[in-house]
Formats: sequence, C-alpha cells, structure tokens
Amino acid sequence: MASAEQKKSYAIVKQFKGLNTKANRTAIDKDEFNWIENAMPIGFGNIKITPASSAVSNVGNVAVVFSNTVSYLTSANVTDDYILASEANGQMEYFDLITLKQGNVAAAGTFSSSGVSLAQYQNTNVFIGDPSKGLYSWDGANLVAIGSVGIIAVVNPGSGYTSAPNVTISPPNQTGGRQATAVAGTTTSNTVSYIVLTNAGSGYTSQPTVTISGGGGNNATAIAQLVTFATGTVSVQVNNGGTGYGANGSIYVTFSGGGGSGANASAVISGNVITQVIMNNAGSGYTSTPTVSIGGSGTGANITATVNTTGIVDVATFSGRVWVAAGRTVYASSAVSPTDYTSVSAVAFNLTDSTLHGNIQALLSANNFLYIFGDDSINVFSNLQVTSTGATVFTNTNVSASIGSKRIYAIFAYFRSVLFMNDYGVYALVGSTTTKISDPLDGIFPILTLQSL
Repeated sequence: MASAEQKKSYAIVKQFKGLNTKANRTAIDKDEFNWIENAMPIGFGNIKITPASSAVSNVGNVAVVFSNTVSYLTSANVTDDYILASEANGQMEYFDLITLKQGNVAAAGTFSSSGVSLAQYQNTNVFIGDPSKGLYSWDGANLVAIGSVGIIAVVNPGSGYTSAPNVTISPPNQTGGRQATAVAGTTTSNTVSYIVLTNAGSGYTSQPTVTISGGGGNNATAIAQLVTFATGTVSVQVNNGGTGYGANGSIYVTFSGGGGSGANASAVISGNVITQVIMNNAGSGYTSTPTVSIGGSGTGANITATVNTTGIVDVATFSGRVWVAAGRTVYASSAVSPTDYTSVSAVAFNLTDSTLHGNIQALLSANNFLYIFGDDSINVFSNLQVTSTGATVFTNTNVSASIGSKRIYAIFAYFRSVLFMNDYGVYALVGSTTTKISDPLDGIFPILTLQSL
C-alpha cells in the first residue's frame, strides 16, 4: 500500500515556543526548535554545523580531513562552492565542492590562531579579517593583503605646468593585487596643487612610488602612504606645523620606544610649515606609543604618534561594500572599490551610543540591514546612499539596548529574522523585537562552560 504524500508545513519564528531537548524527535511540536549534538538547529530543514570541526565527512563520498585543529569553518562561493577552514596554526585550507579537490588558501603562520572572520563579496572574492594581521581577499587562486594606497601628498609642486600632468603609482607587490590609480588636481600658478586617488588598489606590502609626468612642467614629486588594518602599526598626526622648516636643510622624523620596529616617516613641508607626516613604513609589533621627534631646521612643530591596537573582530558585505568592525568603529569600502577605504565615499563610523558599552562584537548582513552586535546591544544600518558630494550616508538605529551577543559564530539569519545565542540563552530578533526562544534551557545555560569565540 502506497504511503500518503508528505505535506509541507511552514512555521513563523514569532510563533516558536522555544527549544525542546526531548530525545524522541516525534515528540517535538512543529512550533519548537530541536537540539542536536554538535549542531545548531535553526528550524525545519535548516541546520548550522559547529564551526570547530576537524573533518567534513562524506562530501561527494570523500572524507575531508584538515591538517590542523579548525578554529572556524564556513562556506563560500567564488565561482565554485568551497568549504573554508581557518586553523589554529594560522593555516587556511579549502575544499572545492565541485572538483572535490583540497588545497591551501594560506600556509601555516599566515593568519592568527583564532578570531578569523570571512565574508563573501559577490562571487568573485572572499574577504578575510584577521584580528592582528589585517584584511585580505582571496579569489580562488590568489591571497592578497589589503594594503591599499591612502594619502598621496605633494612634496614638491614643481613648476611650468600648463595642464594637469599624468600620475602613475607603481604596481602592487603581490600577485592578484590591483594597481592604484590617481589624477593630478588643477594647477595653481603652473604647479601641481594636489593629487586625487581614483582607485586605492590592493596587494601593496610596501610603500609604492608615485611618478608625475607630462603637463608641460617639471620637478613635481609626491609620496604615498599605505592603509592597513594590521595591529601594532604606527600613524602620525600633526598638531602644530611650526615655522621655518625646510629653509636651511632637510627635515627628518625619528621614532623611539614602543616595543616595535620599522616605523619610518617623511615630513611634508609647505611654506616652511609641516603640513603632513607620511608613513613610509608603518612598522610592526608596537605595543605602546613610540616617541616621535622632528629633526632639522625650524621650531615649534608638535606631532604625536598613534599605535593601532584595535584589531578586526568581523567582516561583512552589505550594499555592495565590504564592512569591517574594529573596536567601536565600523569601516566600509568606497562605492568604487571593495579595497578602497580612503576615498570620499568610504566610511569610518564610530558608534558613540551609550547602548554599546564596550566594543563591537559581530556584524551580520541580512534582510537589507547590516546588524552591529554589541555584548548587550544591537544596532542596524540601513538606507545607504551616496550624496551629490560623493559622501556616504546611512541610517543608524538601535533596536536592542539590553540584549546582544559576543558569540560571533552563533549569530545567523533565518528567513526574515535573526537568531543568536548569548551566555543566557537563544534569541530571535524579528523586526525590532527580540524574543527569547530557549526558556526550557534556562537551567542549563548557567552551568555551561562557553568558550570565547
């Protein structure tokens, strides 16, 4: 006798009673979540595997075993579908679900042992955030550090320019990187006034050269500074440009202390005043602020150094941009390029809301929103637009002032809602309403030993 046709049933997250830990699956109501060992159930036909998995079994009848302990396991589509494993020895491996081949994204020591995050950009790249080493992209073949060009400063405006000259930035150091481009601004008194970056490029691991040619003039020179999210690097701010600099000899910048090495910078002079200090090398390994000094002719200059000690906690793609969270700041790439964090349309937004009492813990792109999770708060970014002047504006709304999560791997979208776990239970965010769905587990959560993720 033929069995009756199975009928589909649908449930709305708002109607879920919660989690049911009964072993007999037939005893679970259709409006309850179930609990499965080593997995995170998120509704009927939807399940999220615990990320710290050392093997993926029976993928195309192939048992995939990774080389080292896996700290983060996820999937992505870069033309083919991949399983990507970030490992405790700093290695990252892939398994191609189409060709059933396994290989390396990065060798051991490339990334940190934990805290690595990934986000897919279109189906062309995966962006990888490392808590100490910065931002990378992978296109299925090449791993590229997002060392991109930031400030371009005119050192010598030259003379005799009757039209805007050509500006050429040297190619990146890494295979698969993108060469940065720029144009000279309008000339004043037949000199090069400024240079506008048109594409920040990627794959630069050292300072590129800037060449100015054509335009009928000569002697104009410029230098570029790289942008990196790596921690332990140094930047310099000019608080007072002083007077008399460059009139009677060269100016030099020196760094001392701070526990790191390699920091090197050049002072840019205009009208015998220090207008900028460009890092030729941002250095590495600085754990405290080094002392920075100006040498040479001139008096009165005051400059200070800053060390980047705030690493990337998460990356996401939203509204055509790559978003990076570090500390209390959310960065977004420009409207032109996913590796450009310098142009006018790029974003560096600091969350000053008192509802975020610490730092950002996670990002999630879903439901036409970018969710920003704090330990006990949730904000959403929406309505992203570019103004007539090229600046990016968006709406920032706090939807939860008392409930959030620091469990970055336990936050995910489920249809039009967001499910997440914190140290007190499992919650569903539907619209602007956060509802706890794990009341039956209230007696379990206080005795769980939850690892920091």
